[in-house]
Amino acid sequence: MTANEQLFHSIVSSAPATDSPAGVIERRATCRRPDGAVATIRRVLHGEEHNRLHVLITNRSEGGVCLRCPIGLVRGGIYRLQLGSDPCESTLISVLSSRIREDETFDVGASFV
Repeated sequence: MTANEQLFHSIVSSAPATDSPAGVIERRATCRRPDGAVATIRRVLHGEEHNRLHVLITNRSEGGVCLRCPIGLVRGGIYRLQLGSDPCESTLISVLSSRIREDETFDVGASFV
């Protein structure tokens, strides 16, 4: 399976990929679940939130989320992820990776802080 095929599989299926490359070890302690929710993120710098951006949550686990973003996010950056309009439905995330896709959007992996 190519890297893009593995990413696609992880987004659309909660079942583990059957064709994983030799030597690849799944590091997640819990299963990823497909999502599809629209959310808002804001960059957190020095305790202040900046630049609201709408994103799609493609999958999630107990440890983090995968987002589809119109722009790349700063690796190591802290963002507030908010579902809906209720500020109580928010959490902080830390960006682990940001990869450009063929459609010029970005797949962003982040862990919960």
